[in-house]
Amino acid sequence: MTDAKETTIWEGKPSQWMNFKIFSFCILMTLCIVVALVIAGIKWWLCVFFLYPAVRAGFEWLALRSVKYKLTNRRFIHTEGVFNRITKEIKLNEIREARLIEPWYARIVKIGNLELILDTYSDISVMVEGISEPEKTRNLFGEMLNSENIESNK
Repeated sequence: MTDAKETTIWEGKPSQWMNFKIFSFCILMTLCIVVALVIAGIKWWLCVFFLYPAVRAGFEWLALRSVKYKLTNRRFIHTEGVFNRITKEIKLNEIREARLIEPWYARIVKIGNLELILDTYSDISVMVEGISEPEKTRNLFGEMLNSENIESNK
């Protein structure tokens, strides 16, 4: 008999290290604007060019901050969105495999991506990006998937 109560096993958010490329680009763009202002002579109306990198970096930070992951004993819930919120729920019995992907740059800062391969006719997958302690998280998913398979085989 299965437990009627749904319990949270793991909750997480992606690391802001996922925005490293965008933040670097915005910093480089700001430095170029500063150099251009010094060369052209600092005029107050030219400061409007600082808006784009600041707004872009701020929005990307906020967008990544709004992403939430939650693993319960029955389902995986992925929520994202700044203005419009999207919540995806996947039942654990629909997940066939949890695959760990650790690019070299992500391993430097100890983050990783988890690819959840769904048990459907086509190879559909869901990416859980930028999580800290990726090996531990993959093991949690593996334990939950194994316990779900054991219960469904009864």
